[in-house]
Amino acid sequence: MVSRKDFVRGTLLSLLGAPGLVQAGMGNLVQAEGQRNVLNSQAAIGYQQAWQENEKARQMHIETQDKIHYDVLKRKRESQAQDAEDREAARASRERAQQFLDAHRPQPLSASQLDLTKATVSWPIALKSADFDSLRGTTENLLQERVKYGANAESTRQLTLAAGAMKDILRGNILKVPGSDYSTARKFLDSMAASFQ
Repeated sequence: MVSRKDFVRGTLLSLLGAPGLVQAGMGNLVQAEGQRNVLNSQAAIGYQQAWQENEKARQMHIETQDKIHYDVLKRKRESQAQDAEDREAARASRERAQQFLDAHRPQPLSASQLDLTKATVSWPIALKSADFDSLRGTTENLLQERVKYGANAESTRQLTLAAGAMKDILRGNILKVPGSDYSTARKFLDSMAASFQ
């Protein structure tokens, strides 16, 4: 067993050495506190830098997305404008083509060239040759039937076919017929076909 005297001596010795230990402990505590503050400051700086980098990256992402969106809209609008221009150009082209066709479409024969009430035709010189006798006779017979019975789809078809057959014969005689007579006969046949439509 420990005597009271030994106990007091041990307590006194421990108390005498304690101030040095307390100071050393306090120094360690202050040093640890300082180290903690340094580490906290470094962490705060790192966090701030990471936040700034993240913010820069986020801003760059937003700008990139805005640019992509703008480019997509720009291309879409350009495409729509080009489509509208193409449609307008196509419409204008169709109108010009139709105007050309209308301007060059044969007009029906005049009443002095073709009298549908009397079934008489004033044939041009080139179509009065013997090559056309049969088709002229067929045409005049069809016209007389038309005067008696009225126009119908079949007589119109037959008259148009007769005009086409005359054009074929005329083309075959292109070297035999003078140029002005050929041109007059060709226009006459085109107009005659137009008269029956």
